[in-house]
Amino acid sequence: MFIQFFFLLLTSLKYQYLLEIDNETDIGRSIMTNPYNVMCFPFAANIQESINYISISNRAHKGRFHDPPTSSAEKDYQEYFKQHCIPLTGTLMVHDTHLIPILDRSKPDFVGIAKDLSLDPLNVSLIIEIKPYKPNQTTFSNADVGQLAFFALKIFRIQPTRTFVYGILSDCHHIMILKVEKVNEEIIYHRTSRAVLKYGNSGWQWLVTLLQRTPEELGWRESEISYNNNSDCIRLLKWLGHGRTAQVFEGIVLKGQHADHRIAVKIARNSMCKKIREEVEILTTLKGSDGIPNVLFSNENSFVMKPLCYKIYSFNKLDLDRIIKIIQNVHAQGIVHRDLRRCNILRDRDTGTVQVMDWGYAVNINLSLPFAGGLDCASDLVLESVRDRKEIVYQKSDDLISLLRSFYLVLHGQVDSVALPLGNTNCQEYASRMLDFWKIYGKSNLWKELFEFARNCDYERLKVKISE
Repeated sequence: MFIQFFFLLLTSLKYQYLLEIDNETDIGRSIMTNPYNVMCFPFAANIQESINYISISNRAHKGRFHDPPTSSAEKDYQEYFKQHCIPLTGTLMVHDTHLIPILDRSKPDFVGIAKDLSLDPLNVSLIIEIKPYKPNQTTFSNADVGQLAFFALKIFRIQPTRTFVYGILSDCHHIMILKVEKVNEEIIYHRTSRAVLKYGNSGWQWLVTLLQRTPEELGWRESEISYNNNSDCIRLLKWLGHGRTAQVFEGIVLKGQHADHRIAVKIARNSMCKKIREEVEILTTLKGSDGIPNVLFSNENSFVMKPLCYKIYSFNKLDLDRIIKIIQNVHAQGIVHRDLRRCNILRDRDTGTVQVMDWGYAVNINLSLPFAGGLDCASDLVLESVRDRKEIVYQKSDDLISLLRSFYLVLHGQVDSVALPLGNTNCQEYASRMLDFWKIYGKSNLWKELFEFARNCDYERLKVKISE
């Protein structure tokens, strides 16, 4: 499923800005058909120095791109490219990622990362996509170009301070360089022509030169975010994951009151800054509550919180007792979570205690609202409202039922889930399917009793029964 992008084509100038484009093919077409996007190779002044540095002997085969494959199997080209590009590298290490969802579930064929940095989305300097050779094709396809651009846009999301990204598109016979820039939140594309990759040709010189550039020359920089007029500064260290509204990173406080503390940083996706502000408001209301993250500082599109947590793959009875206590306390303050699932329950790295996270959908009890959250473990009331396209008056019992259903799925195996945007969209069929699922499962005497306690918001008997 492709993410929609918004592009404004400016044909009278050399720039191309965001306008709604439905898929990667359309993105590629807009890049390839606009003559103002064409650029000269940006590091031409470094070509001879780069060639002298690698010192490939006349007898060496690898690194020269002689006799590239002509098959239709993409894996042949990926393996060939990997063998021939390694002798050309300088400060970068080229990692094979065609089976690794390194860019927010996306898998570019290769990424370039500084040799002293780990394989992490935050450290990606260069993206490389390899395609099979097509002898009757005089240029790369729109879909291939669009896919490379799509990967670049993913990097912008994951590396929030980045302003430009370089990408390489090749079929091991030819090469094209793409540069994607972000200027005042607008996207600008530049591309070279297609050049021959074989040793001695301009395309080979381009590849050698790019692979010896520093990460900083390719647009990478350490991701740092300042708060409170630069009195507090965070360095992002590791990408931890993503949700529908934001991405989460591990970071360290460089200066300020909390200097040297390891923390979590949540950064909004492009159009979700409002949800970040709403989550900060809820967490401020709940400040001091046990098992709830504490916001250290925030700005319009991100916030920093403690504790730093990791995923839970199994629960024990003490965990569930604690989660119910946390939710009971939140309900007493007139708030419901609305998205109480396993993925939103984490474990404190320092204390080992469970924490309830992701309060972006939390609201006051008894408000009538469109659906938001996950459907796989939602209560029947929520599922019926989604199926019937009705707004939902969220109750405390909805949280408790979601918790039990999530626990049930942990014990008995997950069912197919779906990530849903804010609001009630085309989810009726899935809601009906989950209603049918819960008519069959979780119906033993034990589970019937537990769900009855949840519906009645009988926290104490629920805790006792789970412990038993």
